[in-house]
Amino acid sequence: MSKETTPQTRLYAVRTTAGQEANVALLIERRAIAQKLPVKAVVAPDAVKGYVFVEAPGPHVVDLAVTGL
Repeated sequence: MSKETTPQTRLYAVRTTAGQEANVALLIERRAIAQKLPVKAVVAPDAVKGYVFVEAPGPHVVDLAVTGL
């Protein structure tokens, strides 16, 4: 049995303007793709107003994805 090490990811909540969650999620996704950031998922559930959730290996990655939005 071999042990494979997989990078751990965590969920980070990003505060947004209520009603703009979908737009912010799209901007984060596009920036992550353009900058080749190791973001695994971006989620903006309808039930949670004012927040977008980003799955990434660390908070520094999320900071790079959201800075300037």
